[in-house]
Amino acid sequence: MAEHYASSFSGFDGNNEGEYMGFTTFLIKMGRYKEIADADHGDNYNSHCPMVPKYRNMASIWNTSEHELGVLTKEQVVQLLAAPNSSSVPEQP
Repeated sequence: MAEHYASSFSGFDGNNEGEYMGFTTFLIKMGRYKEIADADHGDNYNSHCPMVPKYRNMASIWNTSEHELGVLTKEQVVQLLAAPNSSSVPEQP
């Protein structure tokens, strides 16, 4: 799945999701999520488009799918990566 266009972390929208982008940068500087830190993010994790709705949809799909401790089938991974980038999932408080 590494070849799928959505298989790498896109970051957050710098204009509308700056608090998420800043927190991501903080976590990476603290040594967390090395796999993201090692990827090329020359634009400081700025996706230039809103990503929170997509990530929420991905979380919703994850939470409702049956999987064994993070082991997913190829079909489940494709379903996660194909999550819509729209607000079809209500915002969390």
